[in-house]
Amino acid sequence: MNTQFDIIILGGGIVGLTLAACLKQSDLKIALVEAKAFDLQQNYKNKEKDYDLRVSAINRASEMVFRNTRIWQEIKAMRSSPYLHMKVWDQAGTGEIHFSHQAINQPNLGHIIENSVIQKALLENLQAHKNFHYFAPNKALALWHNDETISLQLDDATELKARLLVGADGARSWLRDAADFAVTQKGYGHEAIVCTIETQLAHDKIARQWFLPHGVLAFLPLQDEHYCSVVWSYDAKKIDSLLEMNDAIFKDELSKASQYKLGDIKFASKRMSFPLTMRHVKKYVKPRIAIIGDAAHTIHPLAGQGMNLGIMDAACLADVIIEAYNQQRDIGHLHTLRKYERWRRGENAAMIVAMNSFKQLFSQQTKPVIWMRSLGLKLTDKTMPLKNLFSKKALGVVGDLPQIATHEKNDE
Repeated sequence: MNTQFDIIILGGGIVGLTLAACLKQSDLKIALVEAKAFDLQQNYKNKEKDYDLRVSAINRASEMVFRNTRIWQEIKAMRSSPYLHMKVWDQAGTGEIHFSHQAINQPNLGHIIENSVIQKALLENLQAHKNFHYFAPNKALALWHNDETISLQLDDATELKARLLVGADGARSWLRDAADFAVTQKGYGHEAIVCTIETQLAHDKIARQWFLPHGVLAFLPLQDEHYCSVVWSYDAKKIDSLLEMNDAIFKDELSKASQYKLGDIKFASKRMSFPLTMRHVKKYVKPRIAIIGDAAHTIHPLAGQGMNLGIMDAACLADVIIEAYNQQRDIGHLHTLRKYERWRRGENAAMIVAMNSFKQLFSQQTKPVIWMRSLGLKLTDKTMPLKNLFSKKALGVVGDLPQIATHEKNDE
């Protein structure tokens, strides 16, 4: 087996596979290393109304990346749900805000897509290209490098060598720790419950979000008009009370928390929970190493931007790699990689700060703060230029984006 590559991507989730997809038309030889077997038929639920618990809100920039890597039609052929509006309420006060696709002349505000659908479409598309080799299920055990190459030892004693190693191995990144990347992290004091529900009323392709005294509740519209994916970020000290409820009581609590905007909850799937932590590495790159996605940063899900940030990391890093490769420069040299770091770190840091500020603001339940929040939401709702700017930023149609995220290519 040839174990000499140009790039090793550690992590076969959506972000790692997106990086590979952005590089697939190059002549670069790429190794994909994933700790779990690639058995997507087991994960992807193709039965009607049998939805994955984990979904992502995919914005226009990420959609364009998927269009230009030729997987968007594969995603659409499986399952996706565009949403046209987003409504947000502060349940402790009187403030609310309504975002609309029409106000910014867009066909929608994004798509709610199951993570397994995206992963399956990416992997199936990549398997047709000969410049990839898959190592799965394989775990990384050790790494070392010299001036020209980096080596990665796997748990089956295979040793891979490359000019660049990319860590896309998630929030608990092995590479981040093994390569001693300094990271700032702090718990949000929330855990997230995710599940799928059936509602009495149709969702009308509206994403709904409520800021509650003990957390943030989101109903994300799925393909069936009566089904939504739920993300309920809740006070970590009190979350056991929700997890231990029987189905009937939990459905009743969800209906109350959502102010019966979609009537009664008729069905709720099994529930899964996970802690929410803010993480951000101080540097994204070292000689011959770059980290992307959740390995580099994690944020509160209240704006649904976590996956989009990771996809943009992948697209920007691919842009930097291809430019260096075409100019016959070393793709793993620190000077090359720092361009990616400069491109993405500030953008991600700004989003982390914004999400932390929103979380802190809506966690406070004093009357003056509630009054100010309500006033702020109402004023923003009436100030169309400001509200539309927020919409465009969330949709990914403004900002310092790579070309693959802004213009659809006509060529194959």
